[in-house]
Amino acid sequence: LAAASPRPVWAKLPERSRMPYAELVAVLVDAGVHGVVVPNGFDAFERLLLEASRPIEVIAVGGIASGYDVTRARAKGARAVQVTAVLRTEGPGLFARLEREMQKAAGERS
Repeated sequence: LAAASPRPVWAKLPERSRMPYAELVAVLVDAGVHGVVVPNGFDAFERLLLEASRPIEVIAVGGIASGYDVTRARAKGARAVQVTAVLRTEGPGLFARLEREMQKAAGERS
């Protein structure tokens, strides 16, 4: 799969998979997939990171509503997060709030 594309290939995982994450990640990595988009917030994201048989890049989707959530996801290994639902309700001002909360969260960890 990846050999057919000059750019990194990512896959969006279904909300529910019949295949265990360890097996699913192994199949995707063998196919040349660079990373995955994991829906269902922290539960699925954390489970994938714990169960994955091989390293893979991850974008966490769902349940990301604050800078603290962004900081938590990034600290656990997310390459990026998606904030679509909260962006729809708050608009572009969301990003300034996320930045403030991320800075505050970083200060709390130091």
